[in-house]
Amino acid sequence: MTADEALARIAEQPIPQTRTLYIVRAFWELLLFECVVKFRGYKALAPWAGQVRAVSTGTLAEWVGAVDLACVWYWHSPACLQRSTVLARLLRRAGVAAEVVIGVQQFPFKSHAWVVVNGVPANERRRIGELYQEIDRWK
Repeated sequence: MTADEALARIAEQPIPQTRTLYIVRAFWELLLFECVVKFRGYKALAPWAGQVRAVSTGTLAEWVGAVDLACVWYWHSPACLQRSTVLARLLRRAGVAAEVVIGVQQFPFKSHAWVVVNGVPANERRRIGELYQEIDRWK
């Protein structure tokens, strides 16, 4: 089976209705992120990510998948900070204690943001912490 055939097979599968709601919420949060940055600046992002609520809805995998799909349909490719902040906000609203981690790489200089849940990266490969030195963490 070729890669194109595999993608075509995946595209044919229906998206469950509850997951569709998650995708719409993730898309909405991507839009809100841009408004917050435009009108309040980047300093407002850490508090905007919100507090953890006691209500538990959806699984970690469902929310990560919803944000990934919303980013595919978004009109531009969201940067890692936008993706991670939105995912953390959605997870915190679902009752998961998610943290946004921002790290840098010295040479060549790069910065990156990802989400950590219980010490494990949620939307990144497991060894991301070895590649980037942590400079900030939003709890």
